[in-house]
Order: sequence, then structure tokens, then C-alpha cells
Amino acid sequence: AVVSTQSGHYGRGTSFLTHVLSAGKPIQEFESRAVALLMGCSSGKLKPTALGSTGTPMEYLLSGCPAVLGNLWNITDKDCDRFTKKLLELWVEKGDEVSMLS
Repeated sequence: AVVSTQSGHYGRGTSFLTHVLSAGKPIQEFESRAVALLMGCSSGKLKPTALGSTGTPMEYLLSGCPAVLGNLWNITDKDCDRFTKKLLELWVEKGDEVSMLS
């Protein structure tokens, strides 16, 4: 599996992708095929609108990411780092054996 990770405060990875990888294009035009791990405060939070919801996770899904994992609330750096490290260790160690359902 291919994974794209964005860690840190504010921006939820949008600044990095928009300016560095996609030459200024919006994220949804990036055409990604990687699972997106948005490991920052409220990185997975959606904003309600009259037509549904919007937010960074939706932009990644519209760009073609098969899945997006993010935080729905603020989280301390230490907890976020510990979780991300363990998640990636298990992913690399177990590969396709890892299941979100087990």
C-alpha cells in the first residue's frame, strides 16, 4: 500500500500539497492513489454546509485517495506522534494482514 502522511499543526497538509506537490493546484486535482494519514489537530474534521460537508478529508478523497485517516479533535503532539509511529510500524510489519475490522 502507498501512504502519504502529513503531520503537524494547522493546515492539515493542505499547504504542503497545494504548494509543493501539486504546483499550486487544489488538492482535489492532485490525482493521488495513496492512503492519506492527516495526523494533526482536527485534521479529519468536516464543516457542515447547506449541500453536505466539506473539508480537507473530502479534498483528498476527491483527488483519488482510497482512504483518509485524521483526527476529529485537537490532540497533543506526544499522543499523536505515539499513535502515528505505532500505526506505521504495524502497517510496515504486517502489510496486507492488518485489518481495520479485527
